[in-house]
Amino acid sequence: PPTSTAATTSTLNRSPRHHNRTRIEREVVSQDFNWEKYLGGKYYFRVISKSKEGFVSAPSEIGLLKVTLGTPIIDQLKPLFVSSGNPNAVPEVQKVPVKWTDIPNAANYELQIDTDPKFNDPRKMIVRSPASIVEVAQPGTYHLRVKALNEDGNPVSEFSPKEDLTYSFK
Repeated sequence: PPTSTAATTSTLNRSPRHHNRTRIEREVVSQDFNWEKYLGGKYYFRVISKSKEGFVSAPSEIGLLKVTLGTPIIDQLKPLFVSSGNPNAVPEVQKVPVKWTDIPNAANYELQIDTDPKFNDPRKMIVRSPASIVEVAQPGTYHLRVKALNEDGNPVSEFSPKEDLTYSFK
C-alpha cells in the first residue's frame, strides 16, 4: 500500500465493498501489513498516512486486493464398473463419495460436475465440508472440480484441477 516516506503510522481501511462504507480500520506502523488473519476474498483498500508531526494525508486512491487461500485438490476417483447380468437392465443412479483438500477459513465449497470437460453447463453443489456425495445417472465420463467460497459466496480460491470419473455399465 502507498505510504509517505515521512509517515510514522498509516491507517489501512479495508472493505469487501468498493464504497468503503463497511470498512475496517487498522493502524499500521510500517509499510507491511500481514493478511494472514483475514479470510480470502476481494478487498478494496485506502491508506491514510500520518507524519511524526501529526500531519494527516488525504486518503489514497481505492486499491483492490484479491486474497486467495490456496487451491483445493480432489482425491483421485476410482472408475465405476457396474455389471447387471441382465441384457435388458437399465443403469441405476450411482452415489460416489468425493473428497478434496480442506482450505483454511473457507466457509463453503462449490463442487461442479459436468460431462463436458470445459464445464459449459455444470451441475453445481454448495457444501460446507471438503467432502460430498455426487450422483451419476448414466454411464459415461464425468468431470469434477471444486473451489472454496467465503461467507458471502464469493470465491477465495481458484478451481481445483479437473478430476475425471468414469461410469461403465454392462
